[in-house]
Amino acid sequence: MQALVTCPFGLSSLLNNELKKLKFSPINTFETGTFVETDWNGIYRLNLWSRIANKVYVALGVKSVTTFDEVFDFLQTIPFGNYLTSDSISVQVTSKYSQLHSEKSLQSIAHKSILKTLGITHFTEGEKEKEKKSDFEIFLHLENDVLRVYLNTSWNSLHQRGRRKQTWPAPLKENIAAAMILLSLWKFNQPFLDSFCGSGTLAIEAALLAKNGAPGKGRVFDFQKFKNFEPNARNLLLEDAKKGEFSKDYQIFARDIDETVLEYAKMNAENAGVQSCIHFDKCDFLSDFSSFTPPISENLRLVTNPPYGKRLNADENLDPLYQKLAFCLKTCKGWVISSYPGMKQFFNDKDLSHKQLYNGADEVDFYRKKIG
Repeated sequence: MQALVTCPFGLSSLLNNELKKLKFSPINTFETGTFVETDWNGIYRLNLWSRIANKVYVALGVKSVTTFDEVFDFLQTIPFGNYLTSDSISVQVTSKYSQLHSEKSLQSIAHKSILKTLGITHFTEGEKEKEKKSDFEIFLHLENDVLRVYLNTSWNSLHQRGRRKQTWPAPLKENIAAAMILLSLWKFNQPFLDSFCGSGTLAIEAALLAKNGAPGKGRVFDFQKFKNFEPNARNLLLEDAKKGEFSKDYQIFARDIDETVLEYAKMNAENAGVQSCIHFDKCDFLSDFSSFTPPISENLRLVTNPPYGKRLNADENLDPLYQKLAFCLKTCKGWVISSYPGMKQFFNDKDLSHKQLYNGADEVDFYRKKIG
């Protein structure tokens, strides 16, 4: 079977590296994902272990279509009833460069056809589409008149690890945090510092990575509701994941100026089972800069998500903070991610590499010291 693994824009290369380490072979990679050939046990592993992916879909069929009748009839040939245990479904549609360009019409036609395959023939027009949260998601991708049908096996995006119970405004997505840490080339025997930890996302992802903790071990997935789900296979994967975790001392430091948010971060770390790996401290980055422990040095990995000035204290002048961050990044190695408008004037340096990504809907700039 073929699986579609999606990821944040710009991270497909990092996703491919991860998949290869998990013994998958990426094929037909694009900007926001890739494909792999696998089986159901592989689907379980992808969801459990990917730190970078957004969602994992199973490919159910592909066909050239140019009319709505062809769409309806083709969907009738797909045995949705072999997987779905209810008729509570949502249909997501994208259409590019095709004769059938109305995504709303495609969604309506597809929904009727799929419900018919499930034995549902009477329903109020639009009723199902209006459900706030359906049990199952089906994704239709139409491009150049070729329709591909996918079934979401993940449920919510995989960046939602199921452990962050308390958040602060403008949280960083967990898969973006994991990407920053991997790109920083942090070695686990080196000190790791997040000076603006917020809800603790970066420090927690760092601890999970160092411990070899499965990122999806604390959440549920849609495949657990499928008719063909094999709970014993997943339980074995969870047992192996637990046996493969490391128990060592790590120099992971998470700091913030706000005591309340630090308490949130500590609770989230406890939920993730990594509270013993992280040193949480109250710290003002600007005023306490000279007394950092560990000190800002070549050995330190500074990976942080400072205030943007977009949603938090929008009128605050953050230039002094970013000037100091730029100085730090020239000394140590790591990543700084932000969409602060004044950032470029301090980070425009030949010794720093730059990458543009997205944290949700926010276009953000990644800066790090060039390595090598």
